[in-house]
Amino acid sequence: MYYSHPPPMLVNCSGCRTPLQLPPGAPSIRCAICKAVTQVMDPRAVPPPSPSQAASPAPAPAPSPYNHAPPGAPAHPHGRKRAVICGVSYRYSRHELKGCLNDAKCMRYLLINKFRFPEDSILMLTEEETDPYRIPYKNNIRMALFWLVQGCQPGDSLVFHYSGHGSHQRNYNGDEVDGYDETLCPLDFETQGMIVDDEINAAIVRPLPQGVKLHAFIDACHSGTVLDLPFLCRMGRSGQYMWEDHRPRSGVWKGTSGGEAISFSGCDDNETSADTSALSKITSTGAMTFCFIQAIERGHGTTYGSILNSMRNAIRNAGGSGDIGGGAMTSLVTMLLSGGSALGGLRQEPQLTACQPFDVYTKPFSLSGFEIIGTILLPKFLIWWLIGIGIRRVLFASNADVSELLRLPDSSPAPAGSSDDSEPTCRPSAVAFSSGPASGSIALLHLAPPGAPAHPHGRKRAVICGVSYRYSIHQLRGCLNDAKSMRYLLVNKFHFPKDSILMLTEEETDPYRIPNKHNIRMALFWLVQGCQPGDSLVFHFSGHGSRQRNYDGDEVDGYDETLCPLDFETWNDR
Repeated sequence: MYYSHPPPMLVNCSGCRTPLQLPPGAPSIRCAICKAVTQVMDPRAVPPPSPSQAASPAPAPAPSPYNHAPPGAPAHPHGRKRAVICGVSYRYSRHELKGCLNDAKCMRYLLINKFRFPEDSILMLTEEETDPYRIPYKNNIRMALFWLVQGCQPGDSLVFHYSGHGSHQRNYNGDEVDGYDETLCPLDFETQGMIVDDEINAAIVRPLPQGVKLHAFIDACHSGTVLDLPFLCRMGRSGQYMWEDHRPRSGVWKGTSGGEAISFSGCDDNETSADTSALSKITSTGAMTFCFIQAIERGHGTTYGSILNSMRNAIRNAGGSGDIGGGAMTSLVTMLLSGGSALGGLRQEPQLTACQPFDVYTKPFSLSGFEIIGTILLPKFLIWWLIGIGIRRVLFASNADVSELLRLPDSSPAPAGSSDDSEPTCRPSAVAFSSGPASGSIALLHLAPPGAPAHPHGRKRAVICGVSYRYSIHQLRGCLNDAKSMRYLLVNKFHFPKDSILMLTEEETDPYRIPNKHNIRMALFWLVQGCQPGDSLVFHFSGHGSRQRNYDGDEVDGYDETLCPLDFETWNDR
């Protein structure tokens, strides 16, 4: 597709990297934001590569940790246990925190040595990492969250730990009881924005199938309900508690697709979390992370209630002695107003949220999967007793019948009112849906479609993207028709399974199928995820395209070609 006028030439500002529209023939341009002057090199002035350079192959890029799941336990292709640990210290900035890197390292040590997580099943995102995919930028954290739940199956235990700044912002869709969305602040939050609780919920909570358990540990300000889980455990100082219902009045389901999600957070939504040396007496740590690890090491980790009480008591005792200030993991708003100064005397109360209420004093805390023998769910301590008397067959699942869990999707009854042409909800090939509340909109990018039965990810897979830019000056009239026609061709001529074709158009009601930049990126990642010899992949795009100056010398004509997603006018990265 082409613009009716010559496409704008975009160059990135040499100072702030904001895309600038270059007038035709101009040798330079001044940025209106940072005032930096960017010189534009004529591609004709670039000397051609020497024969030796042309013959030598380009160095292979660093492999992304998100291209495949870690091996984990050998009995499971994705590993029975998997974790993403993110520690953001914001080094060399006014937002710097001293304890977050320590939190990440301590959490990794705890998971490996106490809970037996395989080392290669833990993805670390810190500023110490040399791999560019492991720096805690916004896009890397997003990709890590997708990786965490990718291909999860009954029996899997997933952990997400975050230590860094948190904030909150006004909520306008009515799904928050207090009127605010809670957010996490990646390393580049000042240029790329924060990660909102709605996105975190959609990424790692709603896709969880039956039998999968997720634990989140969020050591940040305003983090009480940062996973947007439906229920919050409101506990008093005496240890008495009640579950508060935080389900949106709109009826949107914020729980899982049958799995279990539980989150410990550093403070309530209206509180701040401390980055302090008062607890360890040696070095700075996040108060919540330190107290959680201390509770486990001191034997207070038997139940969720005992852990929560132990964490709160430790923080109260330190706060009562008046020395919890140290350094402050302040709220972003306060931090910006105060120029990043540390505020002493912070008080915080760790919180517990979950997808379903439960008795916090009887439910055992465990970072392992569920155990089932036959069709009877057994407590964990009985498993070892039964193994001792010769029973060996242990399956992993959640509170459900084994026959229900292992029923293949093909044998599952179709929802009422559905037809063959309706888009199926993507799910693991050997896991049935929960009969609980509707799971809402489930991101199809998390799990590969079943496709041909001979291959777990499908022999044929396609992403079809049609962008019409409706109600804008860039509107195109044929792109939606292109997308529908291409889907019809693939299904009827080339025999692609309908549920192996991912459609991204403005007609879709699922927010993950709108052709914005983030969704298209995720769709491309999904397209190649887990591909194997013999697979056939198709990518079709119908929409606007453009080009911009190339500065790394890998283009013969001196220009990079670009695709324009629906929200191309609002993005400011390359």
